[in-house]
Amino acid sequence: MLTKQLGKTNLWVSRIGLGTAEIGLAYGLGSKKLPTDQEAEHLLKSAVEMGVTYFDTAPSYGLAEERIGQSGIAKLPGIVVGTKCGQFGGRVPAREMEKKMRQEVETSLQKLKLEVLPLLQFHQSYSDTAKLIENGFLPDIMQKFKKEGLVQHVGISIRDKLSALAAIRSGIFETVQVPYNLLDKRMRPHVFEEARKREVGIISRSVFLKGALTTDIKYLPNDPGLNLLFQRVGQAMEIAQRLEIDLPALALRFVFFQKIIATSLIGTHILWHLTKAKETLKQPPLSPKVLSALYKLAIDDPEQTDPYNWPS
Repeated sequence: MLTKQLGKTNLWVSRIGLGTAEIGLAYGLGSKKLPTDQEAEHLLKSAVEMGVTYFDTAPSYGLAEERIGQSGIAKLPGIVVGTKCGQFGGRVPAREMEKKMRQEVETSLQKLKLEVLPLLQFHQSYSDTAKLIENGFLPDIMQKFKKEGLVQHVGISIRDKLSALAAIRSGIFETVQVPYNLLDKRMRPHVFEEARKREVGIISRSVFLKGALTTDIKYLPNDPGLNLLFQRVGQAMEIAQRLEIDLPALALRFVFFQKIIATSLIGTHILWHLTKAKETLKQPPLSPKVLSALYKLAIDDPEQTDPYNWPS
């Protein structure tokens, strides 16, 4: 398994990371089944055995943090667990944010069975996150947690370009987690270039766009507002067929091409998905001609590329 340094941090992470939402709650398109404690533990330990060193989680991922803690992998040498704080499920007055975030941090430490969190990311849930960063409010809170020894490194998980750029330019956030896939290229090139200049680590998520870039797209509501999304997925399928590979493999190879990305999250509870991702990582880079065709599939409208905005 290839590894990369995560920005300027002292953390080295596997090129493939495990997104743990699916081991904590029924997540994704279609009817999803929550794995048992035993199944979740088997996945986590098997991932470590195959070389995965980065595990991404959050308090909002149901049982995920607790199951990671029970598995014991978080204490293994070289394993990096990145969790989050700040997604409260509703707007919280600024004066109460630090208190609530601190409670989340303390709970995460308890569930993960750790004395210090390797990476704590602010979980963006506000449209004015960029302002919270630019006025120093949010960076001050995250820095306080770091100075108190609760966390080693601080980052942010964002949904929009403005927040990503504000976080990178703050000089406080050491990592930025962004959506990036065949259709959602909003973070390229400005965010990636700014991160490269300031040596901020990039974690990419939504490689398969919550299943839209897999056979699970059949579960996505056939809503007129998503017509462009369906059209571009169809075009991506045609490119994959010409290359004689499946769409998920194409989606992975496209993301793996971006050298600025330290680790790309595969959100799954099925071990075979990680095995296939590792095999795909060994494949040669896509040709300039194929990449050019894939870049033309970009959709700039977050109503289509952000699953949070999709019709239920």
